[in-house]
Amino acid sequence: MGFLVLYAITNAVASWDWGMSLEPEWFSTTYAVYVFAGTFLGGIAAVALLVLTLDRSGQLATQPKPAALHDLGKLLFAFATFWAYIWFCQYMLIWYANLPEETGHYAARLSGGWSMLFYLNPILNWVVPFVVLLSAGTKRHAPTLAPVAIVVLLGRWLDCFLLVAPAAGPLPGFPTAAVAASLAVLGGMGLLFRRMLAREAMDQTSGVRQPAAS
Repeated sequence: MGFLVLYAITNAVASWDWGMSLEPEWFSTTYAVYVFAGTFLGGIAAVALLVLTLDRSGQLATQPKPAALHDLGKLLFAFATFWAYIWFCQYMLIWYANLPEETGHYAARLSGGWSMLFYLNPILNWVVPFVVLLSAGTKRHAPTLAPVAIVVLLGRWLDCFLLVAPAAGPLPGFPTAAVAASLAVLGGMGLLFRRMLAREAMDQTSGVRQPAAS
């Protein structure tokens, strides 16, 4: 519990410093909550995909029960809806007030070629998990839950990209640098995780007692 409180504070400060500082003339009291909701949603999707991947490769000690998959599906469904609620609230309040010091953020994301990605963002982060995971059966179905988690993770990348890149100007032909940097970070995290798994397996093997010689 203490970690969540500390994380919420540091996440909020980081979002202001790294995100809102790109548009210093713009402000929103919902921005930190929006970023926190997105990071929590991405974390749940990553955990769900990781559990399903490890289970499929036989690297889990016990197979996850349908109830555990159901819990992961419910969390993914719930936080996708929570993220969409914050996304809509921030947009609706700024649209309704129509204040010049607030509308610049959305004006940049609804022009310069960004509008298609702007509307794709809630589809990936909310519409897909909401529609697919609405049934209790799909929440328990691993072949359905895994693709939904992948879609949400792609949506999380798009959301972070839209928080940062439009401040630099019109949409480039292809965000080569952003994609390359993301793949490099993802690859590094994957290698580190595989190394941790290998070390854990080695520790467990060395910790098994050998039968005493008769």
